[in-house]
Amino acid sequence: MTDYPFAFVPLPSERSNEKPRISGRTMFIDWGLDMARVEGLMRLAGDYVDIVKIPIGTARLYDEGLLREKFDVYHRHNVLTYVGGGFIEHVYAIEGLKSLGRMFEESKRVGFDILEISDNYIPLDKGERQNQIRMAIQQGLTVYGEVGSKHDKTDAETLIRQADECFEAGAAGVVLEGAELVENGDINRQLLDKITAGLDLTKAMIEVPGPWVSGVTWSMVQDLTKLLIKEVGPDVNLGNIMPDDIIHTEALRVGLGVVQPTVKTAID
Repeated sequence: MTDYPFAFVPLPSERSNEKPRISGRTMFIDWGLDMARVEGLMRLAGDYVDIVKIPIGTARLYDEGLLREKFDVYHRHNVLTYVGGGFIEHVYAIEGLKSLGRMFEESKRVGFDILEISDNYIPLDKGERQNQIRMAIQQGLTVYGEVGSKHDKTDAETLIRQADECFEAGAAGVVLEGAELVENGDINRQLLDKITAGLDLTKAMIEVPGPWVSGVTWSMVQDLTKLLIKEVGPDVNLGNIMPDDIIHTEALRVGLGVVQPTVKTAID
């Protein structure tokens, strides 16, 4: 049992505190953290994260023993490992569909829990997307379908339809590509409103865009994170959180910080 200081300070009851969480999940990105950093990060912030993404094809560059060691640390802290869809797309683009069965089998063998099916670079129609999802599920993987693009803008109706196609094929969740929410350097509020109204947000994870998207600044990431927490609630599922932002993101979820008082206090 963890002892927390300042226990007299109340936190919102709407925030899920026990893992595995059904909603309110935080997925962060491990771009290549060394083992000392992984151990330290999990000791400090393991209670506040649920999924770790190994992005693009970086898993290909690890010594297998080291990759398994890293996964062991994450699993000890009840953090699920997630292979990003960009790696799957890379293999599909080079080798075609025949390679994906082996790709999914290998993902399971080395210790990934969740696999993402996306089409940022290689467009997939409904049949192709659903076939890949079903193939990955057959290998014993939990599958998330990503909807949206890093490069093109997609209307809300298409994003919601693609999400429904993923669920229809057996996906456990969907991920909204964060780049869709940024347009001309600003948050696309109209798209965000339609998405939050049209998706089951207990099963949908909304990524925050990162500096790998042109025009995205750190302040924009913070503004979007705050907006999502304010409008959806502290149990919104958030993806692509950077390791250094895990504690800060949890603080935003539970409302720690300067707020405008809603009632007069004794000092008034």
